[in-house]
Amino acid sequence: MGRLSVSVASSTLGARRIELSLDSQTPVLVSFRPLFPGSTLIVSRDWNEPLIAAVEASLAGGSPSASLQTDLTLSPFQDTVLRAISRIPFGSTVSYSEVAATLGNPSLARAVGQALKRNPLPIVFPCHRVLAVNGLGGFGGRSPANLAIKRFLLEREGSLETS
Repeated sequence: MGRLSVSVASSTLGARRIELSLDSQTPVLVSFRPLFPGSTLIVSRDWNEPLIAAVEASLAGGSPSASLQTDLTLSPFQDTVLRAISRIPFGSTVSYSEVAATLGNPSLARAVGQALKRNPLPIVFPCHRVLAVNGLGGFGGRSPANLAIKRFLLEREGSLETS
């Protein structure tokens, strides 16, 4: 297993973004500048402490605080999907169609996948725990780097055999 790099961004209103990479040496401001054009970016652990605590709790097997304030622009469907996956326990996985079924319509599996592809707070909303019925599925798309992160997180939680 490599080393997971977690970069976080918050606004005055709450958590905005988590970016993940394996063995990355990319400075945090470089990864966030294109995501927040025209914004003043400040590197501050204190500023991001609530989000950092939520990520650390999630990675340790706990649940992020329900009181975590967020500053997200989500569609009503994406908000519903993210709330649904936040109930998937550490070390467990479900399929896209199982998530869709909890929303009342198993045929929405692809829509669930598209909503998760745009998840601004992976780990806090554990989209890595949602799999295709025939394999890993995607993780912010299907790039090899993203799928390696998904595999890393699942192996770390013990819900996927190490390769």
